[in-house]
Parts: sequence; structure tokens; C-alpha cells
Amino acid sequence: MVKIEMQKKHIRKKRKMSFEFIEKDTTINVHKNQPKSYSNPNKKYF
Repeated sequence: MVKIEMQKKHIRKKRKMSFEFIEKDTTINVHKNQPKSYSNPNKKYF
């Protein structure tokens, strides 16, 4: 019984970690792509 509870907690923890990782990943991608669009004057930022 205790073992199963531990496993459930562990799985939940893992899932949360992966969600946080995905969030970090997307923000990194946004930062990577910004300079390109800023350097191109034809983009809608200007």
C-alpha cells in the first residue's frame, strides 16, 4: 500500500518537472527568435 502511494507521488513530481521544462524551453525559443525579427526592418515590429 505504501509503495503504491510513493509511486503515485513520484509520477506526479516527474510530470510537474516536465511541464516546467517545457515552459522554460518555449521562453528560451522566444528569446532566441526575437533578435532576428528585430534586425529585419520589414517585420511588423516597426
